[in-house]
Amino acid sequence: MARQTNKESGKIRVITIYRELLNKKKVSTRQIISLLERRYGVTYDRKTIYDDISAINRVVPIRTIKGKHGGYILWDVLGEAEDGR
Repeated sequence: MARQTNKESGKIRVITIYRELLNKKKVSTRQIISLLERRYGVTYDRKTIYDDISAINRVVPIRTIKGKHGGYILWDVLGEAEDGR
């Protein structure tokens, strides 16, 4: 496999995080870091993941769940509005 540039690596990382959000109910920063390390053999720090989540959130709403068992979920804004939550 050809060596990736930082720009390519960043795109792959953001897409991987978004796909993980689509596939799971909730995902934590620790789970994302572990997935990226297993899948691509690259380690990222929490700040990088926070920045990626923030970038994704500019296009697709993400809800942050704080606390020990926190994480991120895709936010169904329209569904919640219809439910009256």
